[in-house]
Amino acid sequence: MEFELAEEQKRFQKIAHEYFEKELAPIVVELEKKDNFPLDFFKKIGRDGFLGINLPKKYGGREADTITCCLLMEEVSHICPGLAACIFTTTMTLPLSILTVGSEKQKEKYLRPLARGERISTLCFTEPDAGSDNLNILTTAEKSGDYYIINGNKIFITNGTVGDIHLIVAYTDRSKGGRGLSMFLVDGHPPEIDISRKLDKLGWHTSDTVELAINNLKVHKEQMLGPEGIGLSKTLDTISFGRMMMAASALGIAQGTYDECVKFCNERMVNGSPLTKLQSIRHQLVNMYIDIEMNRLMIYKTAWKRDKGLRHRKESSIVKYYAGTLARRITMEAVQLLGENAFTDHDSLVARHFRDAPVYTLADGTSEIQQEIISREMGFVDKKEIRL
Repeated sequence: MEFELAEEQKRFQKIAHEYFEKELAPIVVELEKKDNFPLDFFKKIGRDGFLGINLPKKYGGREADTITCCLLMEEVSHICPGLAACIFTTTMTLPLSILTVGSEKQKEKYLRPLARGERISTLCFTEPDAGSDNLNILTTAEKSGDYYIINGNKIFITNGTVGDIHLIVAYTDRSKGGRGLSMFLVDGHPPEIDISRKLDKLGWHTSDTVELAINNLKVHKEQMLGPEGIGLSKTLDTISFGRMMMAASALGIAQGTYDECVKFCNERMVNGSPLTKLQSIRHQLVNMYIDIEMNRLMIYKTAWKRDKGLRHRKESSIVKYYAGTLARRITMEAVQLLGENAFTDHDSLVARHFRDAPVYTLADGTSEIQQEIISREMGFVDKKEIRL
């Protein structure tokens, strides 16, 4: 394994860093205050080539490897984690499902406009009574000739008010358990998909999140993604990829928060000297730095394994678990370190990251679920006892 980024990866990292520092950093507070999906800016970064980078070039992507995708998530999340969530969910993770099991017609129809930011997708999976335990979903798709009639409720749907491509997961045959789950691609804003409410979140204010009610939605069999009853067996890599992107985004939060702490401690004077002259303070910064670097190495290793075609399910859960936990701890320590400077400035980077960090131990499988997956992969638990 090489412990240094390839030259192409370094170039992309530099370009992404300079681009988002110039284009995003000056407007991030304004975007956050609007508490809406930043549609115009999203389309801009699509035109500038930062969406769908993991997709093949024939579908508008860059064919970027997983490490490069992690680099993008770090750079965006350093400034605005909510936007990073929109990027990897809409243009990287969900399109990977289409790329993996979709027909060529579906790939041609959906992937290119997603990579250009011309269309926005939603993943309609989680339900009020089925979060990390995916087999408990209640949404059904009953066959009627060449059509399916879908009914159910979905919650925590990213980009729900602006999405015009919906990937809906529903049971076509509940008696088959996980093998009875099917996926459907639905275009536009059909009246049968009703936005029950927009969720007022603690963080991720640039990520639009809603609850949806699906009532007698009629879809043609050609709108099914993959065969009926595909379940999750063919899309496990998509799930692992999404968890790696979550981990890389959480790493961006930790790094951005750490950088702000270093800046503050170098500028804040106590008895004529900066805070870094205090042993306890500099040791605290050193410990932050060590934890972030160890986390980065594990994330890159996991991405490297995926790029090499090696099994990485355990590792993707490890980095998802650890990166989320680390982001919460680093941001908490930062608030304590900056004191009233963080607590009284609602729009500061530290305050914003402090609000954003908790979602990384909740979304895409809670930390507790990640521990169970790791337990199974280590052979401590029978694989049949854990759902996901």
